[in-house]
Amino acid sequence: MGEKITSEDFEENNKRKHNIRIYKIYEVLAWDFLFHYSVIYLIYLNQKFLNNVEILLIEAVFIFSKVFFQIFVQIEVNKRGKRNSLIIGNFFLLISLVSILISKSYGVIFLASLFMGIGFDIKELCESNLLYDSIKKNHHRGITFTKIESKVNAYFYIVDAISSILAGFLYVINPYIPLLLSIVIVAINILLSFQFKEIKKIEKKDSFKKELNKLINSVKSIKKSKRIWSLILLNSLFIGMHSVYVTMRNVLLIKVGVKEEFFGIILAIGTITAVKTTKHSLEIHEKYRNKALMNIVLPYAIVFLFSGIILFINISIYIKIVLSIFFIGITFGCKGPYHVLMKKYLKNFTNNENRISISSTKAFVENIVSTIFLVVVAFLTKLVGDNYSILISGGFFVISFIIAFFESKKYVGKRPEEYTKEDLLE
Repeated sequence: MGEKITSEDFEENNKRKHNIRIYKIYEVLAWDFLFHYSVIYLIYLNQKFLNNVEILLIEAVFIFSKVFFQIFVQIEVNKRGKRNSLIIGNFFLLISLVSILISKSYGVIFLASLFMGIGFDIKELCESNLLYDSIKKNHHRGITFTKIESKVNAYFYIVDAISSILAGFLYVINPYIPLLLSIVIVAINILLSFQFKEIKKIEKKDSFKKELNKLINSVKSIKKSKRIWSLILLNSLFIGMHSVYVTMRNVLLIKVGVKEEFFGIILAIGTITAVKTTKHSLEIHEKYRNKALMNIVLPYAIVFLFSGIILFINISIYIKIVLSIFFIGITFGCKGPYHVLMKKYLKNFTNNENRISISSTKAFVENIVSTIFLVVVAFLTKLVGDNYSILISGGFFVISFIIAFFESKKYVGKRPEEYTKEDLLE
């Protein structure tokens, strides 16, 4: 006879199913800002009168705030639970967007970036971990998680593509309409956040010192896993590159003569590419195994380099526009499966306590690296100009990923029996 199902088990199963249903709706709207990225650079440039160096530094402030508040965020998440923390995180994002909307000075945008960093810190710690907690623990847990993430991400990219197209044309009508719509979406996300159920029991609140010591000891245990640290360092390099490219692709489009209303369409094309590649995340993993991530990130770095090269060669402006759109499409195509597989690899062979610490350590390292990259590129841009800055940055990332490839393939994408005991954190 099978095990008797208690009322507590029945209630917990209902909570898990409920969370997964809500997550599939929530994450489509909340994975990242909608109506935002295709126009925010233009708003900073044309409405807030910032230059490219100042825009890069704002991005650096945003990421630095994620570093600075990371430890406090993890302690609060452990104390308040993922569901309650997620609500707070979305409130921080709402405050940041409203602040940008009404800002009349660089200082207000600076503070908005700090709030935005805290909000995303909380979201990154809670969202995927809340989903993983809601999936019943069995041998298929990782596959189930990846399937849900792939499907949700694909739907997000479709919604993002539509919102990007609309944002480009709405910007021409009134530059602030897309930002207002982004604020409305975040408000909806707050309401959806209230619908989640806490799966893991919230432990008794310890003192700050005890929580800090618990976090430090947990991170120390992670350091023993070469697999995890290899993934964290590779991820930091990729996120750092992506943080720089997000601004530089806008500079590229302006340099080659793309009109403002077409920015959204171009990003939508890239997003559609991400939809297609995201759906094949598991296939990419099965085909390439420990080379999967490198086959994703290296093409991204190469087109970053080529984005700089085309600014120096004497060809038709129309060819430059086509090439720029093609390059942006490739970066989106790489970004889609990258996020799905990185989440899968980091959560494989782990327990609940380690997953929180891994997420926190990953965010902490990637934010430090991204902040350094953005500040360096900002000063490089001021020193040598936009064109050379894109070219030099692209070359640096290509070389860096080639070196990283030879190290990461030793530890990434293997089967459980191929790892040492220290590499597994179950």
